[in-house]
Amino acid sequence: MMGDIPESAMRVGKIEAGRINLSGKVAMVTGGGRRIGATPQCAALVRQAKEAYGQVGILVSNAGIGQPHKIVDTPDEEWERVVRIIW
Repeated sequence: MMGDIPESAMRVGKIEAGRINLSGKVAMVTGGGRRIGATPQCAALVRQAKEAYGQVGILVSNAGIGQPHKIVDTPDEEWERVVRIIW
């Protein structure tokens, strides 16, 4: 299950999920711009996974955001935002 997919990437995400499903495994895409960085959105994603698959056996948190500059040039406030998102 792929969550927090921006609306602009949903088409590609659905294609990739389709390829995974064709290989005999199961994948689902959800998101459409919904932010996953808050508890209610996380809870909704887990609820969707449980409804679709019956249980959640493994959870991988692979969050990240893009930065328009080198890490050494990142302002402290922006770096703290990155860390809050991935932790």
